[in-house]
Amino acid sequence: NTSDGLDLLYHTLGGSVTLTRVRAEANAGNQIKVAGTATITNCVLVGNCAFFDGQSFTFNVDNCRAMGNTLELSYTGGDDVVIANSTFYGQGDGLVGAGASDGCECTGAERLTGVNNLFLGSDEFLSPGDISFLFYQEECPGLIFKGNYSLAYNVKNRDAPYVDPPYPSAHNLFQNPGLAGPFSGATYGMTLTPGSPAIDAGTSTGAPADDINGQPRDSLPDMGAYEYSDAAATATPTPSPALDLEVSPLTAGRGFTIDLSLYKEIRGPSDFYLVAETPFGMYTIDLVGKITAGVRALYKNVPRAAAPQKKRISVRAAVPSSLAGEDVRFYTGAVKTGRVPGVPLAEISMRSPHMLAFDREAATVRHRGR
Repeated sequence: NTSDGLDLLYHTLGGSVTLTRVRAEANAGNQIKVAGTATITNCVLVGNCAFFDGQSFTFNVDNCRAMGNTLELSYTGGDDVVIANSTFYGQGDGLVGAGASDGCECTGAERLTGVNNLFLGSDEFLSPGDISFLFYQEECPGLIFKGNYSLAYNVKNRDAPYVDPPYPSAHNLFQNPGLAGPFSGATYGMTLTPGSPAIDAGTSTGAPADDINGQPRDSLPDMGAYEYSDAAATATPTPSPALDLEVSPLTAGRGFTIDLSLYKEIRGPSDFYLVAETPFGMYTIDLVGKITAGVRALYKNVPRAAAPQKKRISVRAAVPSSLAGEDVRFYTGAVKTGRVPGVPLAEISMRSPHMLAFDREAATVRHRGR
């Protein structure tokens, strides 16, 4: 949307708003605006408000309009807003902004509380060199974001007088959340990866019984909208009926073979990748042809060597007929160990994607790339 996303700014005549399992992303202004009392649970708000910048299909878009705050709260007087197990990202001025709704005044009884949330800031699109705030409010004296058992990273306004308790503190973390990434392009990976400090770091008090995908939360829930599980991380994903990615024997019109060698002079310990970008999101293809959601390394921490490293990968995997005729972009390359998760796609690809187009009549497609 070249303006705001879900706009409930004019909900000012009483009642309450409940948002559950909402993903708001790639809107040029605020991802969500809410007025009055509200509960926000199991939501993913991706404030990539500069999504339209430089796009060939738009013209004169006001990128990060209204300062591009990921979530904007408008209080009508004495309202209570609760945010639980939600994941925020933003490249605008801030992640959560608040103030009095037009024509209304704050009474001092306003509340904003949160539990088990995950906040990831970024460089501000409109103010290079600055980063997003976690929380900021105007016109509501005494309003503080009281959040606990939550994680924040790469944000400012992470202590008094904006939030209480601060980040870090007894139950609040200030660490890289270890999200899948990438944080660029058309699809942002907001799920947790193995080793994320958000795993099992939440509290069951106030946590929903399941996550944004309907997966049950255990007695030590994770922070954010997604509950991590080893099974979910290794299983072949089926994010929608249209995308049924399963490893199967190569058959006419359904398979592809990738046979490639990676040559790269390593300037330090590096990780090697083979990533597919489909119309349905980002996927990693591993060495046995299994396709999993997100961006993961095939080889990790490969040591530096004087001569260029050679890695030969032969992968056979299946592509469903639903993808026939669609462009699928493969990215291969190496990046410095420790730059993931969260490595921009351009770095993974070394800015040289390999293109494959699947044809319903083609039995196989072979590809070699360096």
